[in-house]
Amino acid sequence: MSPQLNAKDAQAVDSTEPAGTFELIPSDLYVALLKKVEVKRADGGEYDYWVWEFEIVDGEYEGRLLWNNTSLAPTAKPFLKKTFDAFGVPASTNTDLLCGQWVTVRVGTRTIQKGDRKGEVVNAVSEVLPYADDDGVITSD
Repeated sequence: MSPQLNAKDAQAVDSTEPAGTFELIPSDLYVALLKKVEVKRADGGEYDYWVWEFEIVDGEYEGRLLWNNTSLAPTAKPFLKKTFDAFGVPASTNTDLLCGQWVTVRVGTRTIQKGDRKGEVVNAVSEVLPYADDDGVITSD
């Protein structure tokens, strides 16, 4: 007999967004939690880059994942510094210590320039800022 989902599981699957496809969210500021940071190297690239994975923690898009790449190229160091500054720590801080902390991310859109998804418009984190609570107090968690 071939497998078949029960009615409850089938309904849950039918109401889920397919993997690898995301509807664009509006460009805005969002409170986000840093989930992880991974080191990568671009194909043929001279410098490594870090992939920062954030999860929106509040509002309509709660649970949505966003990624930000920070190059280690000399010309990109100011953006990397601003990212560490958003967490209120020096650049020597191990990023594992930042995971689980909240920041504010400015989200916009960009067009993918290479690969299988070339030409696709996706959301992108354009800036990482300190988290400010509802009273405007800047905190790191």
